[in-house]
Amino acid sequence: MPARTRSQTGQVMVLVAVALLALIGSAALVLLAGSAEWQKNQLQQLADQSALDSALKIGTGCDAARANAVITEADSFLAAQRTRTGSLAITAGTCAVPYQGTDSFAGGLSATINYPYRAHQQQVEVILTLKLPISFGGEVGATSTSVVRRAVAQQLAGSVPAVTATSLACTGGQVNISGSVATRNAIARGGACALYAHARFDAPSGTYSDLGNVRVFADGQTWVGGGGGCTAGANAGSSSAICADGFELSGHVAPACGTGGTSEYLSAADALINPNPCAAGVAPQPVAPPSSTLPPEPNTDASAVATLKGTGGAACSPGAVYPKVKIKGKNVYSGLAPPPTQDGNSVWHFVPSCYGYIDVGLVKPDGAVLDPGFYYFNGSNSGGGGGICVNGGALYARDVTLEFVNQAGFSSGDCTVGGGGGCAAPCQVGSAPCSLRPCPPNTPADAPNNLTWFAAPCAGAPSALDAASCPVSAWCPVGDRSCWNLLVWAPAGTTGQFTLKGAAVNAWLLGSVYWPGTCTDDVNGTSTIAGAISCTSLSISAGAGAATAIGGDYGINTASAEAILIE
Repeated sequence: MPARTRSQTGQVMVLVAVALLALIGSAALVLLAGSAEWQKNQLQQLADQSALDSALKIGTGCDAARANAVITEADSFLAAQRTRTGSLAITAGTCAVPYQGTDSFAGGLSATINYPYRAHQQQVEVILTLKLPISFGGEVGATSTSVVRRAVAQQLAGSVPAVTATSLACTGGQVNISGSVATRNAIARGGACALYAHARFDAPSGTYSDLGNVRVFADGQTWVGGGGGCTAGANAGSSSAICADGFELSGHVAPACGTGGTSEYLSAADALINPNPCAAGVAPQPVAPPSSTLPPEPNTDASAVATLKGTGGAACSPGAVYPKVKIKGKNVYSGLAPPPTQDGNSVWHFVPSCYGYIDVGLVKPDGAVLDPGFYYFNGSNSGGGGGICVNGGALYARDVTLEFVNQAGFSSGDCTVGGGGGCAAPCQVGSAPCSLRPCPPNTPADAPNNLTWFAAPCAGAPSALDAASCPVSAWCPVGDRSCWNLLVWAPAGTTGQFTLKGAAVNAWLLGSVYWPGTCTDDVNGTSTIAGAISCTSLSISAGAGAATAIGGDYGINTASAEAILIE
């Protein structure tokens, strides 16, 4: 073969080798990119699922035991999906730092779990790292690559605003909300009223359970009125303003925030961990409309129906007509229940059943107690309204869920629709918590019952002194969405009203209120609703010296929420 031909053949072979190497490298990179993208998707799904699962284990408060439980739950979920090759190690720390768990699994997977995330006791972060070997790695100069995915999930209760309303009017005083506020329409102010969304901060652990934000779906919310302003961190002193320890965001068409340091981010510590939706370089996200979803109806829940007396085991009917029953010559109630009995303190005890109304004012000054179970009110034989009518009396309860249909209402006044005018003293629902008055072994307001909060089935009260308000429920399974932490429920279309109205009314409610209609809450003295309230139209005011009007870490029904992904 001529020398020239041999030279050309050698050049061709070199070129082919170079091209082949390039082709192999390109193929390796294509395969790597495709595999990495698939692995990213799978890894993100696993991170999301493990974070959501562990978020469901988050409770109230934070300490080493609670942190270990949340981290262990996330790790156990991962171990159920991938074979564990290491062992869970949890770094000791504090809730504000946070606690950190690490572990390894088959296939080059490692996990880092941080709880609480960003000092928010309702949030947990899961970070997954997957080390992938690269085929043909020697040819392309690398032997492995890593895929990293993370997820942050928030527990159910942390997703429930303390106040949800289509229309919210603040009509007087400083109304203090322990938690966040979400409305559809612009919040109205009158009488120099100030509405203040306070963060829920747990000082012993240094963590938050709610950051005290205000979201208004409508555009153009005015946060501070003429001559008004916010007094940071205080339960008094604010006027003609909407105030928040966290952020204030208004608008779904043209989102805009409140004025930093004037009406929003009144807590500097809150601002450090609460992302600003209107920060420089950040396009504000449109405000979502507040949820109008209701928990499941208690009257269709087997556990609730099983407590009913006088129905033969059947659920209650909205169209049923119930007979009136006299006590001491007065038509105190209509319903299927047997007559109430008196205890040693002359207090009348009603039992769970189907009622048209109960007029507590007709048994004063003795007072009345609703014994544990489910109560249903349809307004029958009430003369037009019905439901619960305190009407100048005193009403106590523990471990109860109440349902109202038709025109029946929950009223501190009389049994007319809307509850009539303001009620006369004592006009009391529940009695002041033990943290605010002498309790056993001292004389409580309703001895010998020792009842404080007018309470739903629940697991804990705002104060350890009031633990008796939340014993293990006698009838509602823990976590039952139709009754757990659910105090008052009404279906869409109910024309009755939820009214705590008048200068004499005092109410201490523990549990959540769902009322797709008109609500009025006149907050006097130490009166409060510990839980959450959701109404179509809510009018609220606060008297002198009022502390928390609505909200807290207890009494939150989570049936209308899910554990959600934050990041």
